[in-house]
Amino acid sequence: MKWLPIVFLMAVSPVTAAYSGTFRDDFSDGNLEGWHIGARPGAPFPHHGLRIENGYLVMDSFFVDEPRFRHITLELRPGNGKKWEKWDSYTLTCRVRFTVIPQEGPPGIFHIEVRKSEGDKVQKGFRIFTLVNYQSMWIQLRAQLIKIGTFQPHERALDEDVTVPMVLHTRAALSREDLGRPPIELNRWIPIEIVAEKDLFEFHFDGNLVARYRDEKAGPGTVRFRTHFGMLAHLDDVSISGPRIPNIGGPHRVAPEARLATTWGK
Repeated sequence: MKWLPIVFLMAVSPVTAAYSGTFRDDFSDGNLEGWHIGARPGAPFPHHGLRIENGYLVMDSFFVDEPRFRHITLELRPGNGKKWEKWDSYTLTCRVRFTVIPQEGPPGIFHIEVRKSEGDKVQKGFRIFTLVNYQSMWIQLRAQLIKIGTFQPHERALDEDVTVPMVLHTRAALSREDLGRPPIELNRWIPIEIVAEKDLFEFHFDGNLVARYRDEKAGPGTVRFRTHFGMLAHLDDVSISGPRIPNIGGPHRVAPEARLATTWGK
């Protein structure tokens, strides 16, 4: 029966390797160490569009007097190197909460992007574009829409002045009939889980599978949150687990290890 421990170790090893590191941030320490803020170039933290309140992060682009704050990004870049550019398999979990639905003006959109990476810079006339690749969850409050899409800049026609289209993976948003309540409720913490394992992607919103697909063109990359067009979002309990993810942060309320059962089954 000496072979039993060996078989057990062989079975457990893939699971351990798949979750060899975890980055956690519940924002209780009051800083954004490891995050890159993109509200405006060189803007110090905190500023009035991005702040920590009561142990969670507020991303507020709901300003009418300063249009430059209409677009706020928070991208994970831990450490001094660029190891996040090689992240090709991980699971992201977090909680989001929305308190305001804009009734007029911009619609209000919140993005969660995984495997976000930047490529070559391309010049078109007097403008220089950085090619960016990522998988994204779009949350639109006023329209009650949840979209999943792939941004593949290598497919854009660089000789045309057009907006890069998203490859959508959702035929319809979650409906009130499916859930028995509004898909996006106000003043309530909503759990989100995104699995990005090599070319396989799963997007879960409030315990519901929104999209599951494969993208063989997907590259490695980090995680980015975006709020723009008049959106105020609360973000908390961010956890990213994967083979290349550094162990940063302490325990918090979200348990990404709950995904182990699925990995074991595979």
